[in-house]
Formats: sequence, C-alpha cells, structure tokens
Amino acid sequence: MRMVASVTPRMDPQSTILVFTLDRRQFAIRAHAVTQVVRAVAVTPATDTNGLLLGTVNVRGQEIQALSLREYLGLPERALDPSQRFILVRLDQRAAALLVDEVESVIPLPPGQLSSAERLLPAFSHIGGIARLDSGVLLIEDLSPLLASAEACAPAPSNPA
Repeated sequence: MRMVASVTPRMDPQSTILVFTLDRRQFAIRAHAVTQVVRAVAVTPATDTNGLLLGTVNVRGQEIQALSLREYLGLPERALDPSQRFILVRLDQRAAALLVDEVESVIPLPPGQLSSAERLLPAFSHIGGIARLDSGVLLIEDLSPLLASAEACAPAPSNPA
C-alpha cells in the first residue's frame, strides 16, 4: 500500500480531526487514532460478515480488519472502488482499515470549536464529539464502539490440528 496522507507531528492530535466523505456526506474522526491514509486495495473477504467487517487487508505484512462504515452509519453499501481510501486507525491496541469514499482534510481545531457529544446527543453512542466549523457543524465519530463491534464480529482464529 502506498501512503497518501498522514497526520503531522506538529498538529495536536487530540484537537485535530480528519474529515472524510461517504456518499458525498461529511464525517470526521479524531486524528489521534489515524496512522495514515492509503488507496483502497483488494480485500480478502471474511467468511461470515455482518456488514461492518469486509474482511482483511495486508498492510506491510500484517493482516488488518477492513471495515465498512456504511451500514454502521445507515448508508447503502457500495462496491469497493480503487478511487476510495482506507483510513488506517489504531486505538486501544486495535487496528483497522476504514473504507471511505474520499479523505477531504485534516483540520486542527482551536479551543472552543470542539465539544463533547455526551450531554447534547446522549442517545448516539457512536458520536464522540461535535466540531463547530465556519461551514457548519460536523459530527465526530467515536471509534471505540466501532472497533469493539468489529472485534466482536470477527471470526475466531482457527487452531491448527
């Protein structure tokens, strides 16, 4: 996989977001979990999936779960296309490749532009924050429940006989 973009060390990853699109809709994740962004490559399909887990991709010799955010976010599925990107993330010792249509930007947020979603949107556990931008409000996805769901639906490793 060829690297397309990464978060630079000068940015404060706790207050920096990576903005991506799915079906021309903007979403974001906190940059502290992003290791890099690469072009989409073929996925080794999982034997039993639930819409979230596509399968695995090989990243520098390591098999990483490839996840589709579409069903998770209530969007229709789309076939893998070479114009798409994988956002490689690592959080709490879990790694995954998130399939997105496009990565738009990495935005450092000044103090006061990033709010917690807990008190404003308590019913939406997948929303980790709210960013107030000049162009409007952007919901920041919380990767913890997403990666936990992917881990739960992953097939158990086979034991060699």
